[in-house]
Amino acid sequence: MNLSRVLTVNLVFFTAVLVLLQSSAFSYSLPSNYDEIYPYYLKFCSTSRWSPKYDAPWGVKTGHALLYIKGARIVSIPQSELDDMYNHIGNKEVIYPKRLEAYPEKEDMSSVEKGVGLSVDYGLVNVNFFLVPSYSYYFKGAFNLDPKCSFTKDKQDEMIRNLVQEGLFDDIVLDDNAHPEGKKDLSKEEEKLFVADYAFGTDWAISMSRASYCLNLPINRKTLEKVVSYVNHLNENLQGGRGAPYRGIFVHRTKGDERYHWNAIYDNCATTAHNVFAAIGAVPPTPANEPLIRQLPYFALPANSFLRIHNEVNLQDFDVDAFYNDPILRDALLQDDWLPVSHGTFLERIDFYSPNEAYNYNREMVMRPHLVLKRYKHAGSDTLDGILEDERFSYQEEINGSYSLPHLRYYEERYQQALEDIKEKKQSVFFNRKVSDNSEYGIFVEKFERLITEKLQEVRRMLNVQKF
Repeated sequence: MNLSRVLTVNLVFFTAVLVLLQSSAFSYSLPSNYDEIYPYYLKFCSTSRWSPKYDAPWGVKTGHALLYIKGARIVSIPQSELDDMYNHIGNKEVIYPKRLEAYPEKEDMSSVEKGVGLSVDYGLVNVNFFLVPSYSYYFKGAFNLDPKCSFTKDKQDEMIRNLVQEGLFDDIVLDDNAHPEGKKDLSKEEEKLFVADYAFGTDWAISMSRASYCLNLPINRKTLEKVVSYVNHLNENLQGGRGAPYRGIFVHRTKGDERYHWNAIYDNCATTAHNVFAAIGAVPPTPANEPLIRQLPYFALPANSFLRIHNEVNLQDFDVDAFYNDPILRDALLQDDWLPVSHGTFLERIDFYSPNEAYNYNREMVMRPHLVLKRYKHAGSDTLDGILEDERFSYQEEINGSYSLPHLRYYEERYQQALEDIKEKKQSVFFNRKVSDNSEYGIFVEKFERLITEKLQEVRRMLNVQKF
């Protein structure tokens, strides 16, 4: 394994602790009709640790951050654009010929499969992340196993061969250091098999080796398009990144190439997934590729990003002034008619596949303790399983079929309180003076009130029929 990777991973563990995930009799999934109600959403996941039973020549046994974009799909970049990129860069190895786009507006989006999984990993050269089409490929490896059938290394090898035949990772370039023995002379077919094997259980077929703790944030069409644009820009920025301010110790150095460089401190799996949520205002951003003296206090850990996003979207008050004072959220409402405040923001656990002869279920998850204990609210619990047990945030099918009622009532109360606060605010002299001085603020408040009113009406309709 690359020495710098070992050192940075050890530094992460030096400043973090291992939290033991609990086992539970309940299954925390999404309602069966979730995709019918919410055709577009973001799923952020923090996974348990990777622990193979076989002798794996690569991999670091840490948790991982995942992002599934429901409503996006992978498309090829037109050849004319690729030719322009080749002419500009002069190095075909750093060009990735695919990007994301939103599904057509008239597409039936009621299937969970119509999305793309993103996964950042060590060794990538021409992309910031793996792009994996469909929920099944991302979490299950698109391999239908009998629930009573044990998962084995032979079945894993079969899944890898199937993925290679589909050509899903044909355009991925890995660094020589990703190979366990350094640079190796592999045929094209051998390289494809290596990439698929290298990524297995971390970047695709994730549930075969890990459990995933996820948060689902409903978004609208305009916000989806903003997410797609941001994600595409991350890869396009690699190709134009030479000469940009980049990392360093006390001050920025200069980036000397157009490729991606994974690093546990500067830019890791949680950095990208977290900052996609930040790009739409759902959570404050986490810095990336800053000088070490500024970067170190902010290095991203998957579990802590999960908790930060949960805190921001499920627990913070709906404060219209706070939303307006955030330029990203201000634009989100004024331009896109959206804010990260919505019922349907469910937590879930996607379970580790069992019985399993290829991987252990390692329940340890890395967290930074001062973040867990001091900076975030946790609905009465400091464990991820404890948060899932809170009926306000999760769907528990086993509880009398009334899984959605506590969640909907919680959001009904939040919407009611937000509208009462707006009503009181409008009665103040200060508010009228502020509106007369800033017409945009008045427009924002009106749109905020209308959005919350619509959401309150929707929640009450659901409560009346007691159906999510």
